Amino acid sequence: MKSKIFISSALFLCYLFCVQPNVHAQQNQGIGKFTTIALSDVDKHIGEKVQVCGKIFGGKFLAKSDKKVTLLNMGAPFPNAPLTLAIPHSDSLNIPAPPEQYFNNQEVCVQGLLTKYKDKVIIRIHHLSQITQQ
Repeated sequence: MKSKIFISSALFLCYLFCVQPNVHAQQNQGIGKFTTIALSDVDKHIGEKVQVCGKIFGGKFLAKSDKKVTLLNMGAPFPNAPLTLAIPHSDSLNIPAPPEQYFNNQEVCVQGLLTKYKDKVIIRIHHLSQITQQ
């Protein structure tokens, strides 16, 4: 009985100190090292954690999609934006206006993991700390 409690306790502590910090680090893309790249080079860095700066050229809240999301166009208006910032509706950024209004025509730098979705390069924004206004 005591050995089962000991093993259970050891597994729980291992989860807290070994596994859980790694899960948190993966979820919080603000942790870790980022490579600063030019906006024109985003398609060459898919799968990398980057920092990229540019102007936001509007955006759109997709209320009718399966997963409600705000898409911000960086570098050019849609459909020519080299980078799209995807902000899931469930991730409250605690800003005073909808993201598509708040960041419109703003110069910003973003940090995150570059991925592709339907031939578009995107960075998912989960925390306001991933975006800094210039």
